[in-house]
Amino acid sequence: MVKLTKTQAGVGDISEIIDLAERMWLPAFSPYFSETELYSLFNGMYNSEKILAAIQNPSYEFYIVENLQHMRVGYFATYKTIEYLKLDKIYVAPELKGRGIGKWMYNEIIEQARQNNFRKILLNVNRRNRPAINFYKKLGFKVVKEEDIPGPNGFIYDDFVMEVEI
Repeated sequence: MVKLTKTQAGVGDISEIIDLAERMWLPAFSPYFSETELYSLFNGMYNSEKILAAIQNPSYEFYIVENLQHMRVGYFATYKTIEYLKLDKIYVAPELKGRGIGKWMYNEIIEQARQNNFRKILLNVNRRNRPAINFYKKLGFKVVKEEDIPGPNGFIYDDFVMEVEI
């Protein structure tokens, strides 16, 4: 069993969040976008102002995950709506994928949903990101719709919306 801890991120963690995203988000999406698109998306999502606004939103929770050696191995973020818990981010260090870290984070997310009396968790995933889609399907998520969302610099996020009932 994986031994990990999570810490809710605060304002003082913004630069660390950006560093983690460089280490984890960029490699996860580099196969799907040109370099220009990739960095445009990255800078649109992982900038200090956007992260600060998220962290200051009482419905949004951002967590940094560490192993017992205090190595930062992943991060995840959730957003509470009236009807469900939205899984906004879940990323594992590329060199540590397949070791149960993502599953551990997902179990923490389920626990958070249950503590808040949610019966379902929703997420968006890029339609080309087969590894992530397959991971979510193994966890019981099902595609419920397709969604095209305007992003930075005219980019369109072409996502599946996936849902799991808990």
